Amino acid sequence: MKNKLLEHIEKLNLFVAVANAGSFRAAAERIRLSQPALSQAIQGLEGAVGTPLFHRSKKGVKLTRAGEELLKFSERLIVEVAGIEQRIKFPDDPMSGVLNVGTFASFLTYLWPPLLNELSKEFPKIQIQLSTLKSSEITAALSTRKFHLIVSTELVRLQDAVNVELYRDSCGFFYSKKHFKTGSDWKTLPMIYVPQALDSEGHSLEQIFWQKGLSGPRNYSLDSFEAVKAMALEGLGVAVLPLRVATRDLTRVQDRTPYGKTYAEHVVYCSYLSTDRNDPRSMVVVNGLKKRSDQKR
Repeated sequence: MKNKLLEHIEKLNLFVAVANAGSFRAAAERIRLSQPALSQAIQGLEGAVGTPLFHRSKKGVKLTRAGEELLKFSERLIVEVAGIEQRIKFPDDPMSGVLNVGTFASFLTYLWPPLLNELSKEFPKIQIQLSTLKSSEITAALSTRKFHLIVSTELVRLQDAVNVELYRDSCGFFYSKKHFKTGSDWKTLPMIYVPQALDSEGHSLEQIFWQKGLSGPRNYSLDSFEAVKAMALEGLGVAVLPLRVATRDLTRVQDRTPYGKTYAEHVVYCSYLSTDRNDPRSMVVVNGLKKRSDQKR
């Protein structure tokens, strides 16, 4: 049986562009192609697979189930093509080429910048493409090869995944030294936190605080620890932060003494597939992360 998709393989990068942009118009502008030409290319791709890839509406496009499957394949293919291209271009230099890395946004401020500086000087031919990811994307990010390795607080349970423990952390309560003094009535202040943040047993901060009776009369529920810290430093309430995130601003924040305990103990992992164990580029990054994590203990 003839494989029709193979005849349209060149259209997959256009398909990925539309999926990432969320609309044909935005994708066309991004890749500098006319919208009619882009629409025609995607229609040809849909004809090849025999089913729609997008739900179309005035607000944009959303992937169908078939589109989701094709996106996983397309992202994996793009990574593999980039890899083979680099191996052909630099056959005798394994420390070159693109390395796709996914990480939680909270780690960007204290874990990655110094490491990226070091790697860029020592291994200038390694092109590290660093992107942030969500909890729901972690397993798929590795299984589809969207990323070569990821840094997160979740254990990847794929059969061929390798999880390297970087460090252990927990969350504490912090307030702005500038706006509040020790002894203030903390119960009148809003609590600023990321309710979906999980501990090592899979319990969210929201569940933990509800069980402990720690939720105040007013709360700010955010999706980023950096946003939590920024609001707390402006005196808008008490921040619930991982200790390593908070200690980046030790001169401006202080432990909330009435709640001296820490909560939501968690482990930070660097995860990759066992097939990349022999990739020296991946191992340089893993070892660099481990070294910096050990230094912070």
